Amino acid sequence: MPVISIHSLELVEEQKKRIAQKYTKILSEETLVPEERIYVFFAGYDVEDIAAGGVLNSELPDEVLKQFHTKYSERLREIEKKQ
Repeated sequence: MPVISIHSLELVEEQKKRIAQKYTKILSEETLVPEERIYVFFAGYDVEDIAAGGVLNSELPDEVLKQFHTKYSERLREIEKKQ
């Protein structure tokens, strides 16, 4: 049984659904394993649990982290509206 593991910032259900369908289809086509035998696991992370350029987001000034949260939240709302 093949397993696909996705690690990212938290995703909304619609994103998970599309990602699972696409990755499963590709892996099934390439390995000839039936789609129902392929499992996809999602691991979500909080913004504070990320480092970029060697700097933890939790070490960033509050205003910078707030901007990141705002942009990410706005993007998630846009995706949810399209559902």
